[in-house]
Amino acid sequence: MTYKGEDMKNLKKMIMTVNKITYTQKDLDDAIAESIYTIGYTKTLIVAIEELGELINVISDNTENKLDYIHTVEELTDVIITLEYCKQAAHMKPDELAKTYKIPENRHKIMYYINVLSRTQQSITKFIRHATRSRQSLIQSVIITYAVIDDMVSFYNIDRRDIEKMKQLKINRLRDRLDNRQLFQ
Repeated sequence: MTYKGEDMKNLKKMIMTVNKITYTQKDLDDAIAESIYTIGYTKTLIVAIEELGELINVISDNTENKLDYIHTVEELTDVIITLEYCKQAAHMKPDELAKTYKIPENRHKIMYYINVLSRTQQSITKFIRHATRSRQSLIQSVIITYAVIDDMVSFYNIDRRDIEKMKQLKINRLRDRLDNRQLFQ
C-alpha cells in the first residue's frame, strides 16, 4: 500500500507512537502461514511482485528528488515481509538461506538495486509457473534481495528501528485483516 499526502503524515505519526516492538518471528511466520492458507500462495506471490515494483518506484523517485524517508521505510518493510512470504511458499529451509551475498562495490548502486529487484520479480513469476524447476532460482533471488535490502538501509541511512516499528504496524494490520477476512484489500 502506498501512502500519499495526509496519509503519509499519519503513517509518520504512527511510526513515532510505536515505543516497543512486541512481535516475534513466530508471530510473523504464523500470520504469513495463515494468509497463504487463506488466499493461496499464487495470489500471495503476486502481491510480492507488486511490492517489489513499488520499491523500484521509490528508488526511482529518490534518485529524481530528495529522499522520502517514511515511504522508503514503508516499501523496504513491505519487501522484507514479502520475502518471508516467498520463503514459506517455496518451503525454504534456514540452511538453504544461510549463504551470504556481497553487493559488488564497483557498480552503480541504484541501478544494481533496481536490477536485483526486477530479477526477483522474474524469479517469483517463474516459481508461480514452474515451482519445482525454479525453486533454486527463487532461493538465490531471496538471498541476493536480502543483501540488497541491507545495503539499501545503509545507503539511504535508514534507522533499522524504524523498519522494525513499521514491521510491527504491518503485522498488526495483517492480523486485523486476517481476523476480519479482508486480506490484501
